Amino acid sequence: MCHYWIFIVSLPNTKYTPNLDPKDYMLRYILFLLIFSTSIVVMPCRGMGAHATPSRTELQRLGNTSLPVLFEKAQGYYESHPDSAVIYYSAIINRYSPSMTDQEKEICIKSALDKWELVFFLYFDYSTAFESLLRAKEIDYDMSRYGPRIDLYYGCMYHTVFEQSDDLETGQKAFDYFCKSFDGAIKGKDVKVSRMAFGNMCEVAGSLNCLNDIKERVELYKKISDGEKWNGREFDLGLYRAECLEAAGDYANSADAYEHLVEMARKPGWERYRYAVLQGLISSRILNGEIKEALSLIERVDTIADAEDLRDGRLMLYNMRAICYDSLGNYELARKSRYDFIMLKDSLLNYNQAAAIKSVEFMDEIREFDRRLSESRQKRQRQMAILIGVVAMLVVVGVAWWKLRLKNKDLESANKSLYRKNQELLHLEEDALRIRDAASNNKDDITDCDSAEKYKGTIVTDDMRKLLWEAIMDVLDHSSEIYDPDFSLERLAELCGSKSKYVSQVINEKGDNFKTLINTRRIHKACRIMTETCNLTIEAISNEVGFRSANAFRTSFKRVTGLSPSKYLQMAKQQSVDDTVQE
Repeated sequence: MCHYWIFIVSLPNTKYTPNLDPKDYMLRYILFLLIFSTSIVVMPCRGMGAHATPSRTELQRLGNTSLPVLFEKAQGYYESHPDSAVIYYSAIINRYSPSMTDQEKEICIKSALDKWELVFFLYFDYSTAFESLLRAKEIDYDMSRYGPRIDLYYGCMYHTVFEQSDDLETGQKAFDYFCKSFDGAIKGKDVKVSRMAFGNMCEVAGSLNCLNDIKERVELYKKISDGEKWNGREFDLGLYRAECLEAAGDYANSADAYEHLVEMARKPGWERYRYAVLQGLISSRILNGEIKEALSLIERVDTIADAEDLRDGRLMLYNMRAICYDSLGNYELARKSRYDFIMLKDSLLNYNQAAAIKSVEFMDEIREFDRRLSESRQKRQRQMAILIGVVAMLVVVGVAWWKLRLKNKDLESANKSLYRKNQELLHLEEDALRIRDAASNNKDDITDCDSAEKYKGTIVTDDMRKLLWEAIMDVLDHSSEIYDPDFSLERLAELCGSKSKYVSQVINEKGDNFKTLINTRRIHKACRIMTETCNLTIEAISNEVGFRSANAFRTSFKRVTGLSPSKYLQMAKQQSVDDTVQE
């Protein structure tokens, strides 16, 4: 389909298609106009639906695949090829339309959230991750709901930025989203989301010194039926107790509580949980004055971060290490740790990403306003677009049809002129051949041993060049081997009694090259065949004159004659009919 489209859209440029059949040209031109006019009608209407996103070549190839199949493929790539999973998730998100079924919308939401997990935790692309959340929220609103999982991911986003920037306003946003997610999960009896929201809520509350604000939620969480073998609720409540002990200044007991949590988190896939509680343990050790123990823990945690590629989590380690070295009076290592902190922070582009998130938030508000405004004008815009499109289509088609009718005679005249010129050229070539044959009868054979020896060495005189050129022309005039597809420069030199480099030199001095010279002779032969025998196919003629493929034959034929083989054959047939009528 792509080839047809490229051909159609190239039709308006008549400058490069002088030999196209007028009827075919007119038909295809009208087809182009109909497609173009239909696009004028359809595109404005489509632009009034869900907001568009830039397309990609990778996504265009997935256009006809159903959403469930795309989602299944994305899930299959999630662990092994996350970059491919992101492409599939993006394809699903870009297919979103308000007219989808709830099941399809649910797939779009899951895709947006899974994409968020990959670009946030694996690629640290916060702005792209934030855009995925906005997309999930938009679809969720369209379904007249707002899921707690989306709030949870918003909280994770702001929590990460808060840890790396110490911006209290961002930390408060993270806390609010975690609380909102927890409340929604409790109401919807979503144990998994409520557990994740509770743990993060406790951690942020400890950083903001507002643990008292979540006491009621702690009591609610204690009543949840966990149902999981690893006692996740016990772990979360243990984290809350450790945070409370640290906030109360009981650093020794808080360190013991964190130690217990570290042992609980020794499970596959729990690297980030273990990493988080180890950081809490380090903090308690530092606050309790156990600096050397804290440094030992930092090295241990740094090894985990390096193995799991937790680059975002290493920022806190560098900061804690600097605090420890300051306490020990080793200011040089403290400066190095702070330098590592700054370099890592810059490499993750945290400040720019935080600004990008605010920019995306603003753009989301603008899109929301534009969407509401467009809804009030949608019906009128569609009617106006359809009316303008139909009128424009009729006008353009009418004008184009009239112009094509005027150009038909010029096109036909140009084709006939090219045909006549080629016929004249063939007659001139035949006259030249007779002259060369007559001249060759008055002198010795140019390929005898004495003459051949003259240009087996270096060609130094014009006479030698002339002799070799005459030998070349003699082969082209009389040898049928040139119509063999395997005919080569070396074979031509052998027939001329010379070397290939001298034959090539003489041909080049005539302003040509071997391939062009041979193909021109073959095309002239094809023209004679078409004139004499009009019942052969293009492929048969192509094989007869030595071309390996019909496409190569068509290209060379158009270059030499200015006409396509089919057009030339058509005009030769018409000339034959005209000659028969005249007789």
